[in-house]
Amino acid sequence: MAAGPYRPDEDDVLRDLIPKGVSQSEIGRQLDRTRGSVANRAAKLGIRSDRTDTAAATQAKVLDVKARRAAAALAELEILEHAQADVLATMRDHQPWTTVLRGELGVEFETTTSKIPARDQREAAAARSQAAGILTKLEVAADEHAEAKAFITQLGEALLATAPETP
Repeated sequence: MAAGPYRPDEDDVLRDLIPKGVSQSEIGRQLDRTRGSVANRAAKLGIRSDRTDTAAATQAKVLDVKARRAAAALAELEILEHAQADVLATMRDHQPWTTVLRGELGVEFETTTSKIPARDQREAAAARSQAAGILTKLEVAADEHAEAKAFITQLGEALLATAPETP
């Protein structure tokens, strides 16, 4: 790594690349300096970077995650509703329930009954509970993300409010 004061040509590289959004790490590699050294020198020279592309990419990623989380929640809700509909159709509408029974010599066979066997009730309840739990986790994750974002925003505002004015 280069040591010592920055040369004028290195300052020119900083003035050229930082506003274009080139990362401080990449500039550090080009100048054989550390990222921290580049950041400190840029701050001393009053050079600000254009982080518009980075902010847009981050926002797009956040929106993609939110869309995927919403799609997952809708899929889990659909599974939950389907499971509930099957149980209710048998209980309320007296629709036959299809189950698997084990006969002689352990041979399994599919059959229909007028009532839901206890084993199937337990399995159906567990499946509905699992789907509801997944929905809750997805909702909590969305809430935690919003809370973390609000906290970071408040922290940033507090830091800016206490920072000394730079000329």
